[in-house]
Amino acid sequence: MKCKFKTIGQDKHKCEVCGYEITLKQSPELINRMCTPHEPNQQPSIFQKAVNFGGALIDHTLTGFENVNQEEQDKRMSICRGCGEFDKPTETCNQCGCKCQRKTAWTSSRCPLGKW
Repeated sequence: MKCKFKTIGQDKHKCEVCGYEITLKQSPELINRMCTPHEPNQQPSIFQKAVNFGGALIDHTLTGFENVNQEEQDKRMSICRGCGEFDKPTETCNQCGCKCQRKTAWTSSRCPLGKW
């Protein structure tokens, strides 16, 4: 099922189903992200990881490949490392399947649990 985004503020959109949030100047209809149920501490399927990463890459492209500053990325990574969904050996989020080092760098990315 595709996320159903609702505008919650200037350039901010939130999925009414899974709670995923994104800041994007373009219309939320351009966001191609899939909602999926998730079991704790179990990574999504390889297909779902590809869908999630593809959506994140589109969002990153639409924001002009903008990255956060190093201080913000370090703060985000610290939050990820303290989370129960963080897989330490691979530095991957068990919720979305993304590599945290990359996801925390992109301005358009949000924690799937809303922690940052």
